[in-house]
Amino acid sequence: MRLLFLISGFVIGLAIAAILFALQNKAIVAVNFGVWTVEEPLSLVILLTLSMGCLAGLLISTPTLINQSRKLARQRKRINELEQDYNETIVNIDNQRKRIEYLEDSLKSKIGASLAESEPQ
Repeated sequence: MRLLFLISGFVIGLAIAAILFALQNKAIVAVNFGVWTVEEPLSLVILLTLSMGCLAGLLISTPTLINQSRKLARQRKRINELEQDYNETIVNIDNQRKRIEYLEDSLKSKIGASLAESEPQ
């Protein structure tokens, strides 16, 4: 929730700064691009350039973000599989321990019975 407030505060602050920037930079400038010439306010030219740069950065970073997301999903799945294997191993160890105890008790009782039979009366 704090992150949402932080992001919304940042966006609102950025919007206010953009409005102030636009109001203070009303000068008309000519922008030449190849055979085209456009005359627009300086603030609009700068804000459009900034927006196009942000969009280009987002488009360039998108494949990396998708790959990281997929890798993270695979790693989470692997972690879950390993945790399940670990839990199964713990159960197996516990069952083996109980079996060992049972066999030891059984052996002790058989040894005790065998010793009792071999004692002279």
